[in-house]
Amino acid sequence: MTRGRARFYQKARCRYDYADRSAAIGYGGSGRPGGVPETWVKNLPEDCIERFTEPGPDGYTQHTVHRRGETLTPASLPDVELAVSDLLPPPAA
Repeated sequence: MTRGRARFYQKARCRYDYADRSAAIGYGGSGRPGGVPETWVKNLPEDCIERFTEPGPDGYTQHTVHRRGETLTPASLPDVELAVSDLLPPPAA
């Protein structure tokens, strides 16, 4: 298994729009040398982690949404399991 880079970034609390999602998807484009095999977006307005995997010519081909109570395993670290709740800020009271 090839170990590659991963990208993780946080979206603002106030909005999450098409341009933000397109930027994340663009990291998977196969035209990029040493492309990013996986990108996680911390989507604060929706209180979730969006995971983009399987890069293709036009960006990532897979998109999954993960919520509190679930776990994620980075493709490059198959022995690591991260709780979504630990990646998000505490829920609003």
